[in-house]
Amino acid sequence: MNGTGVEAPPSRPEAGRQLSPWTWSDVVLSLPLIVVLGLALGFGLVTTVIPLLPAHDHALRVSVTSFLVSLAFYGGVVGAVLILVTMYRHAPVSALGWRPAPARWITGAIPLAIAAYALVVVGGGLQNALFPADHCGQARDVLHAYPRYHVLAVVTVALVAPAAEETFFRGFLFGWLRGRVPRSPAIALSALVFAVAHLQPVVLIPLFLLGCVLAIVYERSGSLLPGIAIHGLFNLVGVTLIFSTSC
Repeated sequence: MNGTGVEAPPSRPEAGRQLSPWTWSDVVLSLPLIVVLGLALGFGLVTTVIPLLPAHDHALRVSVTSFLVSLAFYGGVVGAVLILVTMYRHAPVSALGWRPAPARWITGAIPLAIAAYALVVVGGGLQNALFPADHCGQARDVLHAYPRYHVLAVVTVALVAPAAEETFFRGFLFGWLRGRVPRSPAIALSALVFAVAHLQPVVLIPLFLLGCVLAIVYERSGSLLPGIAIHGLFNLVGVTLIFSTSC
């Protein structure tokens, strides 16, 4: 109600920003759908591929199993988003940001990745100063999941994971938030969910900062491709450091 006694109109999204065709209910529904699709894909892949591997090569079987489980999970993520957006809401994949990016954003992926990594290192130092913790846990997990066959880990974290995570967190989640709340809260909320979803409290602040950078890149470029490239390069550096760690 304003000073004239007339009820003020409800707040509206920022001008020029369209609402996504999907709603909060689609975001919620995506979670059980990811689980169902991921389990189905994982069961099919593991039961089909693992029996074909040599029984004596334990490292190969462990590495391939880890790779297939990751592939199934990320396949479930992308599959759930595509089902809800393209089949249920009848929107094109371009609504998720799967569209060509301006050349300057593609060529700028490397310097942006370097800048993002520097920001994340600062954030990691801040978190470690505030909350000292064992930072070798993630490295040990990766080394245990991919003994010897490190190329499978590289494919997972530098190619598969960035494509799937950018589709969900930037294209789907941030895309839903962006038309409904102002830009800064949308960036922060999507980045917070991105950080928490990794279930790695020791890197919560760095992942939050990375999520903010990736959301801004998507917002400015209008395409997921630059973010996927930055995310992939960032993960590539991280997994390379893990395989050279003494943890």
